[in-house]
Amino acid sequence: MKKTIIVILFILTNAALFSQGGSNYSIFGVGELNYVNGAKYDALGGTSVAFPHATGINLSNPAMWSENEDTRIQLGYKFNQSLVSNQNQDLYQNNGGLDGLLTLFNLDTAMGASVSMGFYSYTNVNSLISTPISVNANGESLSGLTTYQSSGGITRVYFGFSIKPIDMLAVGAQVFGNTGLIENTTRSVFYEANAFSTFTEAKDGLSGTGFRFGLMLKPLNNLRIGAFFEPSSNLTVENELTFGSSLIADTTFKSSNDYNIPSTLGLGASYETGKFIFGLDYQTSDYSSFSYNAYNNVQYSAFNSYSLGIQRIGNNSPNARGLDTWGYSLGANFKNHYFKINGLAIDEFSGSFGFTIPIRGTAELDATLTFGQRGTTDSGLIKESFGRLSMNISIGDTWFQPFNRSYE
Repeated sequence: MKKTIIVILFILTNAALFSQGGSNYSIFGVGELNYVNGAKYDALGGTSVAFPHATGINLSNPAMWSENEDTRIQLGYKFNQSLVSNQNQDLYQNNGGLDGLLTLFNLDTAMGASVSMGFYSYTNVNSLISTPISVNANGESLSGLTTYQSSGGITRVYFGFSIKPIDMLAVGAQVFGNTGLIENTTRSVFYEANAFSTFTEAKDGLSGTGFRFGLMLKPLNNLRIGAFFEPSSNLTVENELTFGSSLIADTTFKSSNDYNIPSTLGLGASYETGKFIFGLDYQTSDYSSFSYNAYNNVQYSAFNSYSLGIQRIGNNSPNARGLDTWGYSLGANFKNHYFKINGLAIDEFSGSFGFTIPIRGTAELDATLTFGQRGTTDSGLIKESFGRLSMNISIGDTWFQPFNRSYE
């Protein structure tokens, strides 16, 4: 496993990280939020606050690391395909990229003592919008095209731990740092030979730190109740704004501002019976006082996410064969995004299906397909129909195990 870690780190340092996204609504705020990470939880519609996965690394609730049974390393990838529609036309967009590197070290199974660290995509910004333009200058009519393109997002680097102080209770905490770059470029090009092009480019470097706390209560052997809370965290934005055209030299201005990412609360429950686990989640965060990257016709509001998931556990018996050894999951999710446009809320519905394939020993491949829709074509807005492929490969090993001592 140690050799595998070195190979994965080499891949990560030679690849373009965190290019997934694909939503034109990601231009608002800090972008599209990723409250969960990994194909295992994507397959459950994001249900994760109290959902046990012995071989998954849970990023929603750090207390759930106490459910892990071995040391693991996980590498993820996502690919997105979107159909963007308004009242006049349709446009296909697609993109993909690595989704993060997570590690978990199981120190003591009996005590539920685990340590986890890694980095993953916390927000995504990836949009491309074009609109025809027509202006009158000096008695002459000019026509052209304005293109607005944005990319980037926030990468979260974290370190945390979990432990069971008593059999029925697990607690966990993590500290994280947010870092990233969001780029917005507006370019106008006129078709006439005597016209010129202009552009505006904004680069926002983002940084900040924060904490997250979680707990998991197990009042019955097959029932889990979980919660997490992430207090408001700081966000520092270093802005570099450049104006330019084909006629004059570029002009650049720099500024720095501080914001607060609002607090987040998550609640969840799961129930295990036979080969099946059923789970429900609710997560909320109030962005109504958030002011970064605001627009005149956009009002920030509360983000709410509701999800449910069902998992069929794979048969790990030595006599099990074929598809019986696979795990299968179904999920559904409904979100109120944290902004309203022209007074209209942007809602999102999605459904997902995924499976876990044991490869060899404790290695696993997880794959999930998610299909959904967000937005509306009313009031000049856009509707996005999307499909997403999430994949993870994880490798497990026992690094810390008890051994017998003998004395002569």
